[in-house]
Amino acid sequence: MSPAKRGAPLENIIIALDDSEDSWLAVVYAGERFARSAGVKITLLHVLPDLPPEFWDIGHFLTPAERKARQRLIDEWEKTQEKKWTSLVQKAKDYLVRSGISASAVRRKFVPGIGDPATETVTEARKGGFTTIIIGRGGVRKGPPPPLGGNADKVIRQAWDMNVIVAGRRAKRRGPESY
Repeated sequence: MSPAKRGAPLENIIIALDDSEDSWLAVVYAGERFARSAGVKITLLHVLPDLPPEFWDIGHFLTPAERKARQRLIDEWEKTQEKKWTSLVQKAKDYLVRSGISASAVRRKFVPGIGDPATETVTEARKGGFTTIIIGRGGVRKGPPPPLGGNADKVIRQAWDMNVIVAGRRAKRRGPESY
């Protein structure tokens, strides 16, 4: 952490959220750690998947009408993705509120995935002026868990100017349905 940010307050928090158990543990950590904390603000961030190939550049210049039609399709696809993830994000918000965090202090945000989720998370945190990122430890390979998953490692390396909390445990895992 840079000397200018040393001791930065934790109250403006972004939680990277997907459907993994480790991501849910980040929500649980925030609920336990920041319950009834005055002034805390939490944003639940979900990075939408990359655009499917049919929305990519097709190799010719588009007319204004074609650009407009493609953008309309992309916007519809993003809305469909948001609807798909809304229930998980709402479940996370409900958990945080039950934990003691004010409902008005919890927001949600969906961003289209252009790069990898780690970079998108750090970019959104910087754009939003967040002081803290909470992420799950990650790692999806079989066998013993790695020290950190790829996204957690990337966030730590890229968010050198913010507080980063990596939540997770090696004990028995529980998903959002357990809470």
